[in-house]
Amino acid sequence: MTLLVDIGNSRTKWAFKQEGGVLGPMHACENADIANHQDLRQAVNQSSRIVLACVAGEDLLQQFKTLVPKKTALHVMQPQAETCGVFNGYEKPQTLGVDRWAALLGAWGMHRAPCLVVNAGTAITVDALNAEGEFLGGTISPGLGLMLQSLKTNTARLNVDINAIEDEEFPVRTSDAMYMGCLNAAVGAIGTMAMNLARHCGAMPEVVLSGGNAQVLKNALQRMPFANLHVKSVIMTENLVLQGLALWEKEIV
Repeated sequence: MTLLVDIGNSRTKWAFKQEGGVLGPMHACENADIANHQDLRQAVNQSSRIVLACVAGEDLLQQFKTLVPKKTALHVMQPQAETCGVFNGYEKPQTLGVDRWAALLGAWGMHRAPCLVVNAGTAITVDALNAEGEFLGGTISPGLGLMLQSLKTNTARLNVDINAIEDEEFPVRTSDAMYMGCLNAAVGAIGTMAMNLARHCGAMPEVVLSGGNAQVLKNALQRMPFANLHVKSVIMTENLVLQGLALWEKEIV
């Protein structure tokens, strides 16, 4: 069996690729637990082939490699100039984050239309694909958690609990004001890129959302007319990086 592994900034996610390219159930652990997580060890030992993307640094990659039996083929994805029908327009293609590259492959494989590929995790990445499958470029900004943490650390040091926030158009509590300011900044970044891509392609793009805060951003986008003026639809897709790895696995000789 082929095991797909995404070592992200904070968490590691994995799933088996089943017949027909369908992903099995996704599992996850904190990066700090890679070396000792029993479910991950078991999955690695059950696999005959592992396809992996890692943005968390060489140390964590090496930790993972120590789990892999010698008999198991390990393929570590690197960004390329072109693969799976996607053309990498980055100035230096190899410097694109491999998680962004895998997500672009996954989104193109599913939609094959102009789209913004948004990963709402530790960071928020907003990447543009045109109708020909060319990655035009994208933006990176702090995720909601990082934005809130920056405010808490550098201003009033308030303890903001996202689950207790009142989502309001006109916040009247400081904690709500902080949260809505960060959320509006994230939505504004997506809306601006949607406007740019719609103008470039002459057609409204789809927004393909993934990541831990994807649902929060989807809800916010659907409430904000200015963002939706340039968006065809907002689609949530789980495991977009793993989906991209599954497509790339077909290209590996």
